[in-house]
Amino acid sequence: MYYSDGRRAGEIKGLQYLQEAKDQRTNRICGGYQRERHFKNLSALDRDTLLTRTQPLASLTDLLAIRTGSDYDLTTCSTSEEDDTPNSNSQLPPSIRHPSLPDSFVSFINSYIPREEGNLHNEHTSQVSWLQAINPSQANGASLDLAILALSLVSLGRKNGDVELRRQGTANYGRALRQLQDILSQNRLLFEEQTLARCEDTTGWVSHAEGIARLIQLRGPESHVVGLSHRLFLGFRSTGITHALATRKSTYLAHQDWLTVPWKMQPKSDFDKLLDIMAQIAILIEKARGLKTTLASEIPHLESIALVKQGWEFYSQLDKWYQGIIQKYSEPLYYEQPGSTQFIPAAGCVFPTSLHFPNFEIARLHISYWSILLFLSDCVLTLPVSSQSNFDESFNFVTSMDNTFTHRQALELARLIAQSMDYLLSEDKHILGPQKVFFPLRTAMHVFASTGKEQELAWCQNIFEELDRRGYPFGKILARTSLILDFAMAATLDIRTSELREPVDIATYLLTRLKQMGIDSIHGLPGDFNLALLDYLPDLDITWVGNCNELNAGYAADGYARIKGISAVITTFGVGELSLPNAIAGSYAEYVPVVHIVGTPSTSSQANGMLLHHTLGNGNFNTFADMAAHIAVDVAKLTDPRDAAAQIDHALRECYLQSRPVYLTLPTDLVKKKVEGERLKTKIDLSPHKNDPAKEDYVVEVVLKYLTEAKSAVILVDSCAVRHRVLDEAHELIEKSGLPVFVAPMGKGAVDETIPQFGGVYAGDGSNPGVQERVETADLLLTIGSVKSDFNTAGFTYRTSQLKTIDFHSTYTRVRYSEYPGVGMKGVLRKLIDRLPQLSIQPGPIPPQNITPAEEDLDDPAITHDWFWPQLGKWLQEGDIVLTETGTSNYGIFDTRFPKNVTNISQILWGSIGYATGSTQGVALAVTELGSARRTILFTGDGSFQLTAQEVSTMIRHKLKPILFIINNNGYTIERFIHGMEATYNDIQPWKYQALLPAFGAQEGSYKTYTVKTKTDVLNLFQDPVFASTPYIQLVELFMPEFDAPKGLKITAAAAARRNEKA
Repeated sequence: MYYSDGRRAGEIKGLQYLQEAKDQRTNRICGGYQRERHFKNLSALDRDTLLTRTQPLASLTDLLAIRTGSDYDLTTCSTSEEDDTPNSNSQLPPSIRHPSLPDSFVSFINSYIPREEGNLHNEHTSQVSWLQAINPSQANGASLDLAILALSLVSLGRKNGDVELRRQGTANYGRALRQLQDILSQNRLLFEEQTLARCEDTTGWVSHAEGIARLIQLRGPESHVVGLSHRLFLGFRSTGITHALATRKSTYLAHQDWLTVPWKMQPKSDFDKLLDIMAQIAILIEKARGLKTTLASEIPHLESIALVKQGWEFYSQLDKWYQGIIQKYSEPLYYEQPGSTQFIPAAGCVFPTSLHFPNFEIARLHISYWSILLFLSDCVLTLPVSSQSNFDESFNFVTSMDNTFTHRQALELARLIAQSMDYLLSEDKHILGPQKVFFPLRTAMHVFASTGKEQELAWCQNIFEELDRRGYPFGKILARTSLILDFAMAATLDIRTSELREPVDIATYLLTRLKQMGIDSIHGLPGDFNLALLDYLPDLDITWVGNCNELNAGYAADGYARIKGISAVITTFGVGELSLPNAIAGSYAEYVPVVHIVGTPSTSSQANGMLLHHTLGNGNFNTFADMAAHIAVDVAKLTDPRDAAAQIDHALRECYLQSRPVYLTLPTDLVKKKVEGERLKTKIDLSPHKNDPAKEDYVVEVVLKYLTEAKSAVILVDSCAVRHRVLDEAHELIEKSGLPVFVAPMGKGAVDETIPQFGGVYAGDGSNPGVQERVETADLLLTIGSVKSDFNTAGFTYRTSQLKTIDFHSTYTRVRYSEYPGVGMKGVLRKLIDRLPQLSIQPGPIPPQNITPAEEDLDDPAITHDWFWPQLGKWLQEGDIVLTETGTSNYGIFDTRFPKNVTNISQILWGSIGYATGSTQGVALAVTELGSARRTILFTGDGSFQLTAQEVSTMIRHKLKPILFIINNNGYTIERFIHGMEATYNDIQPWKYQALLPAFGAQEGSYKTYTVKTKTDVLNLFQDPVFASTPYIQLVELFMPEFDAPKGLKITAAAAARRNEKA
């Protein structure tokens, strides 16, 4: 996975620090267990979220350094100055010292946070000295440090009257708090009130096992941890104990004071001890909730400190317990079916630990999170407040504080909360129902108020009136907090916008970048999750193609990229994007840069795991992105406007430089979010990665040594020379060296076939006479961008020795059996060319071209492959673009001698039949946009054409003018030669191809069709000047014998058949 470019050295160092520490902790905890099974949720804290969250650090660090005159590096939590301050760490027990904050930093904060008379501090209790008791996980440590530093900047600004410093500090404080919430909420690690309310009302909690099974059924084992924050846990506990005593069956729900297991009179197992710790943590979280649900000004400072320290005492207990388990048990502690009643050997218990915390990391993160929130609340509350009706900018924290109940955002969540109210209040089966309503509903009301949703707001007010009638006077509390929340929301939005010099919408930014890279048209299909993005296309002068299906769109985007250098395709989440992977996989295999943009549900819907259409119904919104990661060089999931611009730039750069697809998701609620538009004034740096000069020079010397010693060297150019943009270097090498040059099938068209050194297509046994012998007897073979796949080598029939071969590739060079990684071909070829004039190279003989057209035997009218493809070379014009489909066309084109600057587009490696028709649409569109007179000519079989024929409709819609040759030979020819020559499964339904163009909407006079059945028909067609001028779209139905095929196809198919039969 790749991350955004342009980061400062401090940020990069910080990322390395975070990842190294995370890896060390993972290795220590996992021991010898299988990580995938043992720590499922640990892997769910995906690296994207954790690492990109540290990006704001460097700018804030710079600000602090300017204001304080020190060189402070927050990412490593150290200062470059000598630390002369007293050691405040020494005043704390070793077990609760803060591991990442230096004493000088703590002293710095202490010196600037103002004291207020009447608060709970005394001269021995610093505002933040107990901060060191918080030991954040690596996931949230950077955010905690950022938040604390931001608060110190606010205080420093207040003290010195520095408005800008206060504004910066306030903005970054809010950012840090959001980071803490996002890190956990995006991975389902926070408490979800609505889910628990539904679970609690479920009947039949006669045993702990039944309760757990129900929770897992509803939300999955990874979300079961939510139960610990709720009184439902206590109900499980008491019910479970009663059931255990009555049935004398083992259960985890033993009382924390018991020293023995009552039903067996045995000492507590290790797992019973764990449950004791978990029960205490549940109580701790209940206390923390009690503090958080009061008004902010009423949070007792000393109680917060006590809870923080108690939480970390539990953490120490967990750590000790876990280390003991690692040493004692060899089995993994996470099981695929947590509800299983199978006993764990030697443990004497029923349920694995994942039932209460999916793993140790989750337990620790919860404690860290709540401790940090309490600490931040206390710090901010000591800042002076004149009155609740006159808040200054330092109080934008209230939004995040009061919304910690749901940790969600946006209108979608508010509506979800509102929709659940009826259930929560129905029949009022449990006393906690109204309490579950109040706080989420209060959050929803303010979202509705800030977005102008009057109808929803009125409905919420009716709910509160209902609560008042039931004896719950929440209305007064709501009135007391409304001003705080409303002000905070407005302040937060203002601050976010004011941070940007030239704010632009994310959609505008993304599409402008695509336009800057030469993409004037975007392929794809509309869907409800991408419609808002598509609205931006007309204003940016980008054409929406609108294909017939996503597969065709992918093929067309591939063809477009092969002409213009890069392309983009837009689909909708789930059903749309999953119709595309076949095409994208082909682009990945064949090194074609395609940007796949997916419109996804809003961030709040994803965070809530909502049961939306186009999903798998399991609440997991990462599944499709995980699939795409295997066929993309970068997966950019846009979730935060602060990171979006950098993520977009990085993805597009990698797409271009690696010449492979990237996958980018844009949630519906981020389309109009603002990013820094000033970045658009500088185009993305697309310069290729440079080789290490010393290594490059060494490789050049080695190559020159073998080149000067060779007596009969040859050059073989293949497809990756095209994909990685080294054709200029290849052509210059061919010209200056004078060496004979050949092309592989995938490299057809990469070399000017009119030059005297051109020897033809080398395809092993599928080569023309003389070609195979010349290449395979050469004493040195220089390959440029070689792809030695089965179809590209006529069934692996190359007979060249690696001892006589030098391979030039985009990321390495291989000389005989020595490989030089990181030494790419572009730099090596350039230096090699510069040294050629100083050398004496013996080119050796060049084989004659033996692909002249066969005798025009018109007595046999049948159009055979041996006759047709050489004839085609006489008709083609300079600059033509010829697309050949997997099958007879790909192999027949070997025998066609191209005029100058003819491009051949095929998909020999991936070999998805139907590709060429879809690709033709993209190629023809790209040629039109370039204002070129180049002809677009398709050769496809009837079977392949039937897979993607709908794209002819798109060609007509956009008034494109390709020539479509459909080879009618009654079915799948290449499949016949592999297996089942006369099998019915290789037959197809005959179509009336002449009727297709008008059926797709072509108007009279805007198209023409031809039926060609004899050699004479071919010759007459090739002599028709109107046909050759391509005034409109034209379709040629070309009849060929059913069991005829080019030589190369027969050899390749026979080799494939032999491989298929091997055991």
